[in-house]
Amino acid sequence: SSGLAKLEYYPNDDTTLGLSFSRYLTTGIEPFDTRVTGVTGGFGTVDRDSDDKTYAGKFLFNPISELVDFKLTIGFSDIVVSEVDQGDGFFTMFSEGDITEFDYNIWAIEAKNISLFDLGKTNHILTFGIDGEYSDRETSEVDVSISPDSTGVSAQPSGIYQQYGLFLVDEISLGNLTLTPGVRWDYNHTRVTFDDGINNTVDLLNASNQDTSESFYIVLPSFSASYKLGNSPFTLFYNYWEQYRPPKVDEYFAVGGFSRCLSGIEAEPYATTRVCGDLFKPEKSVNNDLGLLIEKTNLFGNDKLLAKITYFDTDVRNVLEFLNNDPENPGQQITEETRDGFELELNYARKNFSANLAYAEIDGEVEGYFIENDQLPIIVDPASPVLDRITKQKRPIYSIPGDTLTLTTKFAIPKYNLELGWRGQHVDKRLGLNSDVSGPPVPERFDSYIIQDVWANWRPFNNTRLKNSVLRFGIDNVGNKRYRTSRGEASFNSGSDIGNFGIARNVKITFSLDF
Repeated sequence: SSGLAKLEYYPNDDTTLGLSFSRYLTTGIEPFDTRVTGVTGGFGTVDRDSDDKTYAGKFLFNPISELVDFKLTIGFSDIVVSEVDQGDGFFTMFSEGDITEFDYNIWAIEAKNISLFDLGKTNHILTFGIDGEYSDRETSEVDVSISPDSTGVSAQPSGIYQQYGLFLVDEISLGNLTLTPGVRWDYNHTRVTFDDGINNTVDLLNASNQDTSESFYIVLPSFSASYKLGNSPFTLFYNYWEQYRPPKVDEYFAVGGFSRCLSGIEAEPYATTRVCGDLFKPEKSVNNDLGLLIEKTNLFGNDKLLAKITYFDTDVRNVLEFLNNDPENPGQQITEETRDGFELELNYARKNFSANLAYAEIDGEVEGYFIENDQLPIIVDPASPVLDRITKQKRPIYSIPGDTLTLTTKFAIPKYNLELGWRGQHVDKRLGLNSDVSGPPVPERFDSYIIQDVWANWRPFNNTRLKNSVLRFGIDNVGNKRYRTSRGEASFNSGSDIGNFGIARNVKITFSLDF
């Protein structure tokens, strides 16, 4: 069940104040970890109760001045998750009735301003702002086979994550040319906090003179350029940007079977604590895309055509999942992932009809150290007898989706205030990994599939008071096709990339009224 309440107040034409509250409650038997459904039996299921309460406030100030368009948003989430293990997993580390609880308190803030101004012959749209997140998590578990008392969760210790950023983007226009340089500066701080009971990660780290917190700074540039070719419908564009994924509390400070230091790290103090801590570096990606945009009106009369073709590539370094993958340099993140592909999109609109055709194709590979013909990068153990059979190689990324073609059409019947829609999607065969706990993962090509959705939107009333009411009816996956998506697996953990099942036939009816 869920609920949402929103309130907005306009003290004057320049200012908006807003408050909102939402709550989302779920309960039921669910997989322990939805990422590892490919492992038969796996970690089994849990009886999971979740209570998510989110509060948010906003302040908008947009006076007549073109130099001021200010927005401030502040949010707070209180999330409590309680799990009771059902004892039906393959692995024996969990017992029936074991209880695990997670309590999250998360603050988020963003403040930004957009200014419009001219310098000489150039027009500028300058965006400047700050944002931040403060997340505090407390975890505990009760192992009924040992004691009724709660202890810390060594694989997911309590901790605090903080991120604060500054960003500046300037969109500069000069005739048909637009240049948009940008930069972002981020500070990250992660700290493990006290855990009650026998699994006290803080005491373990202190005893080995390891830090209980990790911090770093990072600067992320971006740049975009577009050029419209004279009065033609053609525009060329290029985008460059860098992103990062920071290690969170679990990567930095997990202890036990889920620590990345569990095998292969012989140096002290990591060999004793099995906590990787300062060995981690943030994962970083470098992204490029290049393309052509075509905009044409009155192609066949009163109509409009928009077409875009884009080539993109992404290079990801310091992949977090493979901390110890280099036999010559234990504790290094040398594994890299590269992806490239292209997207084509066509939009056509004429009178009461519109159609959108989209095609996406992507390839990817991971480079790291492998044992002979293994499909997944190895986590190196210097004591392993197969160490001399490890070589640096490239393998496909098995979570890459199949080539996807999507056609969406809409047709309006103004006389009856009715809109009809249809969407068809064809996903081609894709290469993935399939395995169970009894053997190594093997490449498998999963079948292609076609999914169709239909919907209708009807405005039943013409009178002034009820004219904004809408009755919506839709059916997702009309044919009830059984298929697997390319998402839902953690190949480094489960050795499998078969994907989760997609949604079955789903009938939706919604009535809304704005007043």
